[in-house]
Amino acid sequence: MPLTTFEDYTVHSKPPPASGLVQGILSSATYAHPVKSIYIEIELGIKGNEVRACIHYLRCAGYPIGSSSKGYWWAQTPEELATTILHGEQRARSNLAWVRGLLRASQAMTEDYEQGELGNGVLAVS
Repeated sequence: MPLTTFEDYTVHSKPPPASGLVQGILSSATYAHPVKSIYIEIELGIKGNEVRACIHYLRCAGYPIGSSSKGYWWAQTPEELATTILHGEQRARSNLAWVRGLLRASQAMTEDYEQGELGNGVLAVS
């Protein structure tokens, strides 16, 4: 069972049920007048995680949805997507960093287990 619903909505799966409705709302939002997630949630009667799943699905499908702390918008130019793209790349690098850290911890745990040194569950990973 996944920890979140995020994994359920990849490029290869079916679209989230509300994705067409979210697309409809976002298609009229602009860079100058973005729409907040809470507005979409209230308007469609869905939760924030479903809004994010719809946004994820639509972006993966190639829809130009930009975002910032001010909300979401339907981008009209590459410049309107630039900061969203940069933010996504930074998040991806950050996620890879913690995944690599956990891989090192897992490897150290495996090596300790194979050597019969289970210890106290606290690892000092170099």
